[in-house]
Amino acid sequence: GHTNSYYLKQQADLVLHEESSDTSFHSISDRIGLWLLPIEYIYKQSWIDFSDLNPRIKTAEASLRLAKVEVAKRILELEGKQPVTELRVLVPDLLPDTPNDPFSETAFLWDSSSELFYSVGPDLEDDGNRIQYNPTNGVVSKGDYSLR
Repeated sequence: GHTNSYYLKQQADLVLHEESSDTSFHSISDRIGLWLLPIEYIYKQSWIDFSDLNPRIKTAEASLRLAKVEVAKRILELEGKQPVTELRVLVPDLLPDTPNDPFSETAFLWDSSSELFYSVGPDLEDDGNRIQYNPTNGVVSKGDYSLR
């Protein structure tokens, strides 16, 4: 908006009128990384809401990691192997490393009743996969996340 354009014009004026012996800083391309919407500036803007971005990214990452686990589990089932209840069984033959829950940064948890691995979800509390996370109740609402 208006604040952004004012900020950028102000920074450009500083570059054009700067009295410095360091001529390399007179190039706008050299300065662009220093002043073109630095992340601190963006976070201070009241018109941008980043509060729900991190949980959404982690939910997407949990989906991807859990999907890989489920595919690897299914491959073992089709090969006639024992049901998988521990992630380490999948490594290194089917997965390069043990996938961690992006919320807790520890191993996904096992729910023996549904035979699924699950994440603690954005609230970081283990509900035994009994309460399912639902972002329509709030981005950081109660519940675990699984591919049910």
